[in-house]
Amino acid sequence: MNEQLDLEAALISAILFLENEPLSEEKLARIAGFTLEQTSLALQRICSEFDQPVHGFAPIKKETGWIFAPKLVFWEQLKDHYGKKKRDETLARCHGNPCHYCLLSTNHSC
Repeated sequence: MNEQLDLEAALISAILFLENEPLSEEKLARIAGFTLEQTSLALQRICSEFDQPVHGFAPIKKETGWIFAPKLVFWEQLKDHYGKKKRDETLARCHGNPCHYCLLSTNHSC
């Protein structure tokens, strides 16, 4: 693999991890100081890496941008612990800003 691409992918993944809302590729590029092409290639690299079975999270592209979220394959196992009650507690802590659960839930939107 390309070492420079790996470093760029690492920075983009750190940004996605730290954000609590989806980010467009343009905004990711601005934050990272990358071109759109660099950002797109970094996202492709991240998607490839997180496609491995050892990862429980993955970058997910929503209508409004990219976000890290639990893989959907695990949602049945996670929803009892991170379901409505936990979601409401999380929303109270984050003052209504959309959290990862809200962005994946089909029954809720902030």
